[in-house]
Amino acid sequence: MKNRLSGNFWETLCVAALLLLFGVTTYTLVAVGGQSFDKILQKRDVSSNLRVAVSFMANHIRQNDLTGGVELRDGAQGYLLVLSQDYGGERYDTIIYQHDGKLMEALLSAEQAFDPRMGDELVPLTGMALSYAGPAENPTSALKLTVWDGEGEARREETLVIKLRAA
Repeated sequence: MKNRLSGNFWETLCVAALLLLFGVTTYTLVAVGGQSFDKILQKRDVSSNLRVAVSFMANHIRQNDLTGGVELRDGAQGYLLVLSQDYGGERYDTIIYQHDGKLMEALLSAEQAFDPRMGDELVPLTGMALSYAGPAENPTSALKLTVWDGEGEARREETLVIKLRAA
């Protein structure tokens, strides 16, 4: 009888150990899978924000692609994209820029002083670079837009070159 109880004890212990091993393995797989899923969602969100930023700027540039309607101005944090329009005989500037980790847009009359804090937040961005990208004989005939989010290996970047018709 003592031998039989001893056998049941070892069988029960082995089953319990297997259940514990199965539980730990399952928990580990779920935890790792959840972290991977979160990273995938973060990358998707960053990529989406970058595409929205580039698309937003490209559409605004195309809408204002008139003589004198698109220019780059030097600002405190790099170039500002300035799109000029006339409304009722008065000139207004739409300024698109990066400030405090966000793509921003501000609509100002031509006489109004620019303050980076006055714009509307659009999407999160770590940085933005704007430059003229036309040929040497007419460098202002194209714009190069580059936006990025993240640092180091986590950095994601979108770039677009737009040829200006009015140039």
